[in-house]
Amino acid sequence: MVASFGSGASGTRPAQFVRVEIYAIKGVATTTKSGSRQQGKASIHQILDEATRSTPDGHKHLIAQGLKPKPPVCLWGLTTEELWPWFQEHKVRASENRVPYSYRGRDHSKAQPVTWPTLLGEVASYPGAPDDTDVGYVDWKRLCLARLHEVYGERLVTVMEHLDEGHGHLHALVANPDASPVKALHPGHGPSDACLALGGTYKDAQQAYIAGLQRFQELFSDLVGRPAGLERTAPDPRRRYSYAEAQVRKQMAEEIAVIDANLAGRAWSLAQEREAFEADFMRRVAEVELREENAMAMAFRETSAKVEAKFARRQKEQDAQAALLETERAALVRDRAVLDAGLSALTEKVRAISAEAKERVAAALAQVDRVMELVERRVDQATLELIRRDLAVDTAKQRGSNLSPVRPR
Repeated sequence: MVASFGSGASGTRPAQFVRVEIYAIKGVATTTKSGSRQQGKASIHQILDEATRSTPDGHKHLIAQGLKPKPPVCLWGLTTEELWPWFQEHKVRASENRVPYSYRGRDHSKAQPVTWPTLLGEVASYPGAPDDTDVGYVDWKRLCLARLHEVYGERLVTVMEHLDEGHGHLHALVANPDASPVKALHPGHGPSDACLALGGTYKDAQQAYIAGLQRFQELFSDLVGRPAGLERTAPDPRRRYSYAEAQVRKQMAEEIAVIDANLAGRAWSLAQEREAFEADFMRRVAEVELREENAMAMAFRETSAKVEAKFARRQKEQDAQAALLETERAALVRDRAVLDAGLSALTEKVRAISAEAKERVAAALAQVDRVMELVERRVDQATLELIRRDLAVDTAKQRGSNLSPVRPR
């Protein structure tokens, strides 16, 4: 079933909204381009606070908007009471994980860092109030749940429905059963890291990150957005602001609306004789606003040009560094190939010399055996000749004794 929405003045349907982020046990601060420190990524504890609305920190953004926090509705998985014990077990499992690494040719392992993301969170928002009498909203929730099960399977921990804001929205939390990192599950970080692992440049990794998130949005549109009657993108996408900036702009808009209402009330209360004065006044105000807008637009264009030029210079420097690294890497590969070839040739030469030496030793041993055999033969002949001489001497003596005359007594 496809939900129907009023087209309004623009004649277009509202666009889908879905966001995916990854979080670690310990939040990580970030550094902006100007060098200032920001809060950066929230921790898993902070995300659970927001999803469960269980502590003041989890709903302080509602208080700032004048909204009253309401308990979330668990559509699937762990309830708000079960999430906190699960988180404690999750931290224990993460602390038991070991990360292998090599140092000086030896394999080692270390504890899994607490700054590695082990939780993935998705937020999907509906362009309307969280009203179960709205057939479109009910169908949208059903499509979201079916997609989450199809994409994450047994890794899906819980799906919470929030009812305390203007637009109905769902929070989905995803984790590996063994509390291992979930960066590979992220549609942007996963392809980006895979690109770097295959030897791609950081520019290639950035493009893989963007392409992955685009596929993520397209898949959400195929499984949820279009069946629910939502556009893939808005015809005129709004500029993205941080939460603090959005709140300031919202407060300013409300104050401007109040001021405009007061001005309109006063204008209606003025007498007919002041119509000409009011028309002239409004004309001058319009001219001033137009000049200010033109000045702001010009300043914005100048600032944008400077930022783009600076970005282009940095990009050129990064590309040059990447090219230099690639050249050095190619040189190392060539040196490695030359070294391997030389080592192979030296190995073959050593093997040939060893074989030749073995043959020479075998020949020398054979010659020694022949010499020893000759020596043994000569020794045996000399010994036999001596024996013969001794026998001949003894025989001659014996004969001489028998022939000698008998002496008188």
